[in-house]
Amino acid sequence: MSRKNGKMIFLVSFIILSILSFGLIAYFWYSETSSNDNTYFYDFEDDKLGSIPSEFTGTGRRFEEVQVVQWNETDGHNKVVEIGYFEERELFGTELSILFEKSKRGIIEFDVYNKIGGQLYLDLVQEDFIYDPNDDICIRMPRANRDHITAMTGLGVHKDILYFAKEMWYHFKIEFDTETGWDLLIVGCLEYDTFNHFQFFHQPEYFSQLYFATYILDNVFYIDNIRISLLEQY
Repeated sequence: MSRKNGKMIFLVSFIILSILSFGLIAYFWYSETSSNDNTYFYDFEDDKLGSIPSEFTGTGRRFEEVQVVQWNETDGHNKVVEIGYFEERELFGTELSILFEKSKRGIIEFDVYNKIGGQLYLDLVQEDFIYDPNDDICIRMPRANRDHITAMTGLGVHKDILYFAKEMWYHFKIEFDTETGWDLLIVGCLEYDTFNHFQFFHQPEYFSQLYFATYILDNVFYIDNIRISLLEQY
């Protein structure tokens, strides 16, 4: 074997070993970070049409008019969850929620589409399901008698965030830290987004429930692509 061929074989062997070593390092790093990453994603593709989505009753009291439906528009959505209020009853309105582990810090994301335009409740609350505007994360889409999506400030006042348009998918991203407050990112299909910071009037101990609701008769909205990332457990 010539010296030139020997150098070539050595070089190729070195490159192959480097690639394998890098691959093993990346694999173990990914495995370690993935096992420590408490992230849950729900796109409802495995849920049966017409059913209440699995794991999504929480402590909600009224979900008779919730079902997984097929989205027929060509906008990237397939199966989505329909939440409507079509029939008056003693416990009025429709609610749907999902419980997750009590967390001091986390990131919550979801897509929401308001078909009729009536007010929706999009909240992060504690496990006991007691609504408290002073320490819960409260978003209204839109706020009653207003034409904006609003968020509750630490003083218990709804602040206008973004002009509301019905029949449009919005992407919400909520990043919360019970010690410092929460940030809100809203992205609409008009390529417009906004980012704001809010305080808590009373510091919450944790959050453990994502909550959707409407109390407007004949209102209907849709949710999809829910991602819950828990960064610090309670």
